[in-house]
Amino acid sequence: MKTLLILTLGLFVCGNAYAEIPDEQAIKALIGEAGGQSYQELYAHACALRNRNTLEGVYGIRSKQVALASGKTWQRVSRAWYESVDGLDVTGGATHWLSEYDLENCSHNADWRFTMIMTGKIGQTYFYKEK
Repeated sequence: MKTLLILTLGLFVCGNAYAEIPDEQAIKALIGEAGGQSYQELYAHACALRNRNTLEGVYGIRSKQVALASGKTWQRVSRAWYESVDGLDVTGGATHWLSEYDLENCSHNADWRFTMIMTGKIGQTYFYKEK
């Protein structure tokens, strides 16, 4: 009985026991992934990154575009990231994405997409979630 009480309290206190992506890291990743795209695509990337809840496999975090981004880009990307907190998830629960460029030039590195469900296309980006 004591163990059950401790487990129940632990679930209540911890809720979702995952760490969120730090805002600055998420914004950097979004700049690298979609900073130059339309706001609609950028917002969709922010939604998918929140669904993903990790930067593992997100190559934008290492993009040279982060260091080159203007203040205006930082503001636009930050706005998309913060609006995605309570906004509508326009990706249908997607956790992964590929651009048309990726599919045309790097498809050999994207075989994972065949194990997932495509949830939609926004701009030039396809969004996917696990089956």
